[in-house]
Amino acid sequence: MIKENFFRLVGVLLVQLLLFTVPMSAQKKSPQSNGKKVTSKTPLRVLPEDGVKANHLHWNDYQRLQKAGVMFFDSTPSLQSGGLRTNVNDLLYNEEFQTSAGFGKMTIIDANNDGNTWMYNMQEKYILYNYNLSEADEWAITPSINLVAGRLYYVGCTVNAGSLYDSEHMEAKWGKSPTVAGLSNELIPEVEIYDTTPKTYEKEVLIETTDNYFFGFHATSRANKYQLHLRKIYIKAGPLVTSPDKVSELKITPDPTGLNRAKIAFKAPTQAINGTALTNLTRISIFRGNQEIKSFANPAPGSLLEHEDIHAKNGINVYTVITYSGTEEGRKTQASARVGVDRPQSPEKFKAYDEETKIRFTWDAVSEQGETGGWVNPETVNYEIRAMNQDGEPGELVAVVTKETTHTLEMNPNQGEQNLATWYLAASNAAGTSDNAYTYLLMGEAYKVPFMESFPETNYETVVWINKNSKQSFTIIDYDHADGDGGSLAFKADNNREWSAINFGKITLKNTQKPYLVFYHKCSEEKPVRMEVIGKKPNGEEVILETIDYSTTKVPQWTMKRVSLESLKGERYVMPRFKAYGQAGVQLSLDAISVIDLPKRDLALELFTPKKIVKGEPFSVSTVVKCLGEELVSDYTVTVYIDGKEVKQLNVKAPFNTFGEIQTIVFDGLQIDGVAGETAQIKAIVTTENDGNASNDNEVKNITLLTSTLPSATALKAQNKEGKVRLSWQAPASNSVLITESFEDYSPWLTQFGKWTTVNGKEEATAGALFKRTTYPLQGTPFAFCVMNPSAISPECLRLFPEMSPRTGDQYAASIYEFINSEIVDADEWLISPLLSGEKQTISLWVLNQKSGSKPYPETYDLLFSKTDKNIASFEKLGESRVVSGVVWEEVRVEVPEGARYFALHRITGKKDTYMMGIDDITFKASAGTITGYKVYRNNQLLSTLEGEATTSFETDYVKGEETYAVTVLFDNGIESAPVYVTVPTHIEAILKEEGRADIYTIDGRLIRRNATDAEGLPAGIYIVNNRKCIVR
Repeated sequence: MIKENFFRLVGVLLVQLLLFTVPMSAQKKSPQSNGKKVTSKTPLRVLPEDGVKANHLHWNDYQRLQKAGVMFFDSTPSLQSGGLRTNVNDLLYNEEFQTSAGFGKMTIIDANNDGNTWMYNMQEKYILYNYNLSEADEWAITPSINLVAGRLYYVGCTVNAGSLYDSEHMEAKWGKSPTVAGLSNELIPEVEIYDTTPKTYEKEVLIETTDNYFFGFHATSRANKYQLHLRKIYIKAGPLVTSPDKVSELKITPDPTGLNRAKIAFKAPTQAINGTALTNLTRISIFRGNQEIKSFANPAPGSLLEHEDIHAKNGINVYTVITYSGTEEGRKTQASARVGVDRPQSPEKFKAYDEETKIRFTWDAVSEQGETGGWVNPETVNYEIRAMNQDGEPGELVAVVTKETTHTLEMNPNQGEQNLATWYLAASNAAGTSDNAYTYLLMGEAYKVPFMESFPETNYETVVWINKNSKQSFTIIDYDHADGDGGSLAFKADNNREWSAINFGKITLKNTQKPYLVFYHKCSEEKPVRMEVIGKKPNGEEVILETIDYSTTKVPQWTMKRVSLESLKGERYVMPRFKAYGQAGVQLSLDAISVIDLPKRDLALELFTPKKIVKGEPFSVSTVVKCLGEELVSDYTVTVYIDGKEVKQLNVKAPFNTFGEIQTIVFDGLQIDGVAGETAQIKAIVTTENDGNASNDNEVKNITLLTSTLPSATALKAQNKEGKVRLSWQAPASNSVLITESFEDYSPWLTQFGKWTTVNGKEEATAGALFKRTTYPLQGTPFAFCVMNPSAISPECLRLFPEMSPRTGDQYAASIYEFINSEIVDADEWLISPLLSGEKQTISLWVLNQKSGSKPYPETYDLLFSKTDKNIASFEKLGESRVVSGVVWEEVRVEVPEGARYFALHRITGKKDTYMMGIDDITFKASAGTITGYKVYRNNQLLSTLEGEATTSFETDYVKGEETYAVTVLFDNGIESAPVYVTVPTHIEAILKEEGRADIYTIDGRLIRRNATDAEGLPAGIYIVNNRKCIVR
């Protein structure tokens, strides 16, 4: 039955007489032919009607038959003599990962045991190594391939990086065992892969011993990179080592006049591939593409040979020269050349010049050498100038120029709002059009002095553009700034060859006396970073005003610098430019770029206030005073106002020592009454004698006022009797206040906030990175918990990483994994509550863990309480340690006993799992403090401050008109509660005396007297007179 099925299958597939030797290594039952047993040494002759034949079956036929379903008895056919025969370029292994089956046959080794290794991408059909926090050490190893001695093999792979922003690393090795130790031969040395376009790497392998071999592809990408994609692996048979080596000195010379001709010249080899003397060089053939165009029979080894191809094609011609020994191919050599007329290269030195009322373009004529090395006649080239369209592509045709390299455009470049205009220039001939060159020119009316660009809230307020020579450039950031406005510039190079330049708009120096360019700068390290401060003239000439060498100029903190523009005063305008030459990993920062006319004396003030405060609670504001004049001031006054009322003033006698120096004055103990409205205006002003610039002397900030949640007085009543108003009330019923802390009222990135206390158990530990290409403000600094605002990191943050979203609002408290000496450490961070009410209570809080890529990192923590103080040793643990692992907000409820004064969360995640933990919406009862007295207000004006908890009444003279009284509670920490109100109606006689005549209505709107002059006879009660509530007793 076995024999019959075998013959039937093969007979269908083959129609010619073939011969093959049947190896018996995998055979369980020997087939029979004409009653004779078939062995590995017995050829089986099979006619078409029966099946298959053959001796020395070719590798390609073997593969074709195997794919068609023919069953071969030897599961791994030998490539040795007497087995399967191969020719040069036969594919012995070709895996393009079109299904997961090929990946499944590979050996995958996670050499660093980090759980992150090669995986199969089913959608895109490749295997990949994914982003990881640690450096890659991952192997993908082919199945065994039987290779024979004495032959070269070509082994290649096709790879690419997953992102243009991250380079990847890989190497390849080969050997006789699918283990790291067994892959002892280098195939591809470690390469850095930058491009997302797949690239093929191919190497020769010389096999000295016939055996089964393995080829391993080793991902070695650095930590925090993106993805390495491996798309294809192949192994091709090469020539025998006894075959002729390749020709040398191969040169293709196209016809210099543009005819479709080319000369191919080379030197015949003198040795075989293995280095022995060449004795059998029977032929050398030249191919254009796949077409053989010349064959040299029996050439002498070492002879110089030449052939003119008179039928070359206009365009790129690829020539391959192959040596032969009989029918055996030797090594081949390949070269290409552009033949015929070539399309021009992109024009060089394309420039645009501002000529006051028109624009002049210039460029260099294209050369006779075309884009791909062919010939170009510059006299027949057309130059097309186009304006850039809204899509950033060449758009409207401006001009076509022939035989000239200049053009004038009738357009005034000094009118309207400033903007950067771009034009493209392309050269064309009969062979095609070149790539575009481009140039730009700043259009519009020049800015006037004073000029300022400080990148507030990461926005540009003026025209700015950036140049660079590599991937990194000046970038606007929000986490470090000199002037507190939420934006600055930073440049951090990836390597020591990178530079970047930031350019600013046109600024006229007309009518200035002493123009200066002023800016803040700093450099993170004392390395050979340098920055050129440049003034660019209207004609494009750049004047280097100063060069700052940060290897000798130590500027670790924000420092103000001024550079004179005196040498450029005669120009129509100047364009400031800062060009930085970087060092790998060193950050150079710029902020608050200004052009000023330097006055003799000038102090500038900046005001810093909270965005929100609670009415009745003390708060602070700070003022920063800068010396921006020629003279160094030593005496000035700073005054602070709240809603137009002066509340603080300080005379300062402290001399400034340098231009740009700042002095900070903090005003503590400011407080806004509990009866205030929803907003308040804070103003600060600096004054000094003979200040030459009043525009920068003051600043105003509007802040939001929040109502206190402390317990208020109750049962407030008022009696108006005999010209006196008597108020009475009751003390708060409770000394506790229910709080839900959502961390919304604090500035982002604070590490100590409100009445909360944070403690880092490892003070020297610094926080690690959360993103590959973005930093957050506290990265690399030591802290326990911070106020996390993901949207303040980047507007795109929550779209890309939705798992970082707060539970409510925009913010939450977060603790992030840390390093000591480049090693991740166990978490040991504390978040300690404000003072509790002391009663038994249930506390609710929400916790969150994070993931990196697809891997979640569970966070472990303890909840604790203290009955005494906030010292770590005073806390007692509540229950067992807890874990949050779902990458979603989880509610936790815990009961603290009576007498508990503080509760705490202690993060204790081990170093293998620590990443980031979030805490939000903590609900608990806090202590309001001890009552020390009350404040009484009339019509929102303070009447009296009463001391003593027992004081619960107050009497004052009645003032005509309706009066509203308010009472607030004072606590021992200086905080004032929200007010309670009562209104005292006006006596009707007072209104009638004031008005003369009036209509009188009951409280429900019924008219009872018209044009009344007195209230005689009206029953006691409350009435409405001229839209005013009044009382009759």
